[in-house]
Amino acid sequence: MAARAAARRVHELFVSKLPWTAGANEIREHFAQFGPVRACRVTFDQNTGFSKGFAFVTYQSEEAVKRALQMDSHQIDGQKIAVYKRQGSSTSGVSAVNRLQISDVFNHDSDSETA
Repeated sequence: MAARAAARRVHELFVSKLPWTAGANEIREHFAQFGPVRACRVTFDQNTGFSKGFAFVTYQSEEAVKRALQMDSHQIDGQKIAVYKRQGSSTSGVSAVNRLQISDVFNHDSDSETA
């Protein structure tokens, strides 16, 4: 039973402050340096077709998540991005993001502090 629960555990990062030009391939390529990426989901606005500035990166292991979080600063397309560990073990996609405030998602000031 414990092995089944471990298999369902989600090893996922929430990535925000993404430049609108960043696509799933660029994000996947950046985060692949920390371990095998299982999935990369970029969220787009249905009306405009532009990125909403955040994405979810799913790894095959918790160790890859830890390696990604150890890096002091992440940049994609020359812009500093924010990286958080997504909390929870649900595979339904419904879980909380640790200490994330809505201002963190929409504030694109590169000098602001990231977690």
